[in-house]
Amino acid sequence: MLELEHSINIAAPVDEVYRFVTDPQNATKWRIGLIEAKQVSPGDMGVGSKIEEKVRVLGRELTSKLEITDYVPNKKRSFRIQLGPLPIVLHESYQSTPEGTQLQVTGTTELKGPQRMLAAPVLGQVKRQLEQELANIKAHFSA
Repeated sequence: MLELEHSINIAAPVDEVYRFVTDPQNATKWRIGLIEAKQVSPGDMGVGSKIEEKVRVLGRELTSKLEITDYVPNKKRSFRIQLGPLPIVLHESYQSTPEGTQLQVTGTTELKGPQRMLAAPVLGQVKRQLEQELANIKAHFSA
């Protein structure tokens, strides 16, 4: 099981940060390797909503499927992602601070079989990518 956790403080109100991060139309502005993201389920975003993404990973274009499993506006969002053979669970929490917003992201995935040999390099890459993506969100509000 691979686990990661990272948080960042952003000088903007929680509702603005939440709205920006959770809107699939904004995802290409801060996500590394993301080509396109779109909600493929009808209705407003919430628990059960599905998002389909095209991502570039290690020079290959893949389709990932996300399903929202927890969605409390301005508080938290969780989802399951299926990226090729890799299942990922991510949780985002948003907390108001005197300076603005603290955004914390935690995630888990389980590498099986031959994938386990890649655990250390994959975890390192994913952590660096998460840190950069959170920095991209912060930079959006600093501009």
